[in-house]
Amino acid sequence: DVVLGIISYLGVSEGARARVLECLGEKNTEGARSILVSEGVSEEGISLLKDLVSLHASPDEVLPLLSRFEVDDATRVAVNELREVLEDMRRLRCIDKVVVDFSVINNTRYYNGIAIRGFVEGVPTAVLLGGRYDKLMKRMKRRSGAIGFAVYLDEISRIGR
Repeated sequence: DVVLGIISYLGVSEGARARVLECLGEKNTEGARSILVSEGVSEEGISLLKDLVSLHASPDEVLPLLSRFEVDDATRVAVNELREVLEDMRRLRCIDKVVVDFSVINNTRYYNGIAIRGFVEGVPTAVLLGGRYDKLMKRMKRRSGAIGFAVYLDEISRIGR
């Protein structure tokens, strides 16, 4: 939601938003930049988004930098939610296993909020995918939050091959 909030704040059209997200998910910042320029986004705005999706670090390194991305109410809510999740993980003593990466973009029509990808040593792709999917619940006419994940056992079975 932080990434979506910044894109919305920059005034990117609905059609261009999907293309920008696709580029960012592919780590194609130049492709995203080209789309943003065509949308009339300022260099300052492009830099803000690029700096966000370039963050790939431990929570302790990322947390002090987040206030820069609180540019409106939507991004403030998203950043605060991320802070709360990371603090919960700290209390559960699993924060040392977490890397915050704003270029991890799951299907935004399905997921919102936190997106999760899990990796294990020796496997080149994610073995766990998931996140928050309140939007799906709304489409099912449910008034509930939801979070879920899938574990890809076929990927895990690659270990030791």
